[in-house]
Amino acid sequence: MKLRYSLILLATLVMVSLHLEAQRTEGMASFYADRFDGLLTSTGETFRQKEFMAASREYDYGTILEVTNVANGKTVEVRVNDCGPHAKDRIIDLSRAAAERLGFIREGEAKVKLRVIVPSEAGPTCARGAWSRKLKAEGKKPKAPPIAPPLNQGASAAASVIPTDGPVLMEGLASYYADRYNGRPTSTGETYNKNALTAASKSFPYGTILEVTNTVNGRKVQVRVNDCGPSSDARIIDLSRAASDLIDLTKAGVSMVKLRVVTMGNDGPTCNRSAWIKQLRAKSPEPAKEEEETIALPIGNPGVAPPPPTVPPVTATLSPDPTPEAAPEEAPATYGGTPEIPEQEFDDTDILFGVQVAAFSKAVNAEKLKDELKEKGFVHVWSAKVGNIYRVFTGKFYFQNQAEDYKQKVRDAGYGGATARRIQ
Repeated sequence: MKLRYSLILLATLVMVSLHLEAQRTEGMASFYADRFDGLLTSTGETFRQKEFMAASREYDYGTILEVTNVANGKTVEVRVNDCGPHAKDRIIDLSRAAAERLGFIREGEAKVKLRVIVPSEAGPTCARGAWSRKLKAEGKKPKAPPIAPPLNQGASAAASVIPTDGPVLMEGLASYYADRYNGRPTSTGETYNKNALTAASKSFPYGTILEVTNTVNGRKVQVRVNDCGPSSDARIIDLSRAASDLIDLTKAGVSMVKLRVVTMGNDGPTCNRSAWIKQLRAKSPEPAKEEEETIALPIGNPGVAPPPPTVPPVTATLSPDPTPEAAPEEAPATYGGTPEIPEQEFDDTDILFGVQVAAFSKAVNAEKLKDELKEKGFVHVWSAKVGNIYRVFTGKFYFQNQAEDYKQKVRDAGYGGATARRIQ
């Protein structure tokens, strides 16, 4: 009887020991030798030193781990896709790229802490053949890894974007806005919308379109720079919540990314914009003229910050243009050209384009032009005061090419200085 209890106790201790070993989150890490670059891993993927991969006996294939160097506090995210390490005193083997991020290339190994970012049920990295045969005998199928393949191995179609051939200009840590910032103004005056694909950057001009690649899983997204940030010098970009979700960054909080310019903005810095605008105004050639002579203020006027190139926010409803109804005989001629979706109410967060017809130094002249445009059948006519200048606009569109078409109709009606521009 005593022998039986002793055996039960011993078995229990062995099981607890194995469980604790499987749950190890602190130990020594090393990195792959260069000769393994290009060879197949135990899971059938190709090992790449430049990507963020790892070998583990304790975590399932596809698990995303945050690895922290205990000595210097540096962190990196890696994806488990190989069986290892082969040395019993280590808990993980990293690719060279990951080891460089953690700063222990010279030492060869480092004490690290592991934290699971995304768990996986795709099976062990070791002895996968026997595991697969066992599943097959039980009539089961292996589960796929939860995250898209690593960089250059293909990305999820749901997160794919138009590729760009431009060079990678920056690589570093990215984070995302906390939800409490939703609805607050950015440094450029726009309202932050967590559902739009935008970003904060100190390195790229306002209006720049960036392709952001999560180097851990290969997912990509294009964002438009419209704010000054990040506040931490350790990061190179802060993403909106929508952009963060598309590249699976939200759960981790921080991730390594690569930035590639799709379209470089030319609308000034995102930081210290007040000083930049003052400098532009100081270089303005001459003040507004008096009386009824109009002042052409095309896009790029040195006295006013120009509008940025834009992409529609993900929340915008880009409905097809409706066919305009024929005007009754007694109605004045309409210079609508491209339909404007009349009577539609636009949201304050929508990105819109329109036509600036003219600008005046006196409000009374702007009002006269507004009445004149309405009499000619133009819709969505309004004015806005910018500094000492009264600008008159007409038309509201989701797309700039629609505003360009409408501009030509306005010019044909006798307003040769009309220009298409972003209005919201």
